[in-house]
Amino acid sequence: MARQRRDKTRCALPRSVLALSLGVAAFLGSESVFAYLRPRTISRADSPVLRLHASPTPEDSGSAPSLKQALRNAISAEEVDSKAVSRLCEELAAAQPATNVGPALVGDWLTTFSTLGSFSKPKPVPLKALSFGALPNRKVTVEKFWNRITKDTYTLIPAVQAEGSEALAGVALEGPYELDDQVRHRCHVRFTKVTLAPAEDPLASGSGESASLSLCSDIMGKRVGKSQKPWALFRWLRADRTFVDVMYIDDEMRIHKGKSGAIYVLDRVPKVPYLL
Repeated sequence: MARQRRDKTRCALPRSVLALSLGVAAFLGSESVFAYLRPRTISRADSPVLRLHASPTPEDSGSAPSLKQALRNAISAEEVDSKAVSRLCEELAAAQPATNVGPALVGDWLTTFSTLGSFSKPKPVPLKALSFGALPNRKVTVEKFWNRITKDTYTLIPAVQAEGSEALAGVALEGPYELDDQVRHRCHVRFTKVTLAPAEDPLASGSGESASLSLCSDIMGKRVGKSQKPWALFRWLRADRTFVDVMYIDDEMRIHKGKSGAIYVLDRVPKVPYLL
């Protein structure tokens, strides 16, 4: 009977939520979720990598370094030309195809661009949709998308904000991933659990830890203490496997194409600012 109830719960969810494609999965936040959220580009102020690479002057406009800088400039422009950014992504991938993808994926990442849109005016989305039906059906807005990849697991962390609160909490979707043996640079991922994680660094996250913990407690309907692990409770998930194709990767930047064909750009960052 318990199995039947779980199956009914799953079937009651929207098809787009159940079949989250790997924008959400490994490399950005499910593409169906991105359609909900209208991802925004990240400014130089948000990304330490964009700040560090403000104005190099490459000699060869067709070289990988110059294309990479042109891509950064296009992403950080006041008016972002999505088609131009997509073209630069393709040109950079052609000039310097991804190599050594497995080890290079490991680290913390921040999404800076998606061809699906911008976060400039984030629209409320049900937290239940972000979590494959595991978390309460409360409306939140997504401010940023972070990734953490280890040698075994991929974690996607949408940073969410609830109405009436300035605090941020991370919705950490985690699961195993693997590279495809047949398709070059294709990465498969399946999320198996979700954890609601409070902010670790108030300056990096835009909110104080106590306020973030309070938000987690409020969302979950129970008091969450700092000493609890996993931090705000976790839920097991039943999600379909999806994939992304890694187009370009180095020690600073990653570009991948999701199952739908959408392109994402991510910057490597020192640390995801949530307690995972």
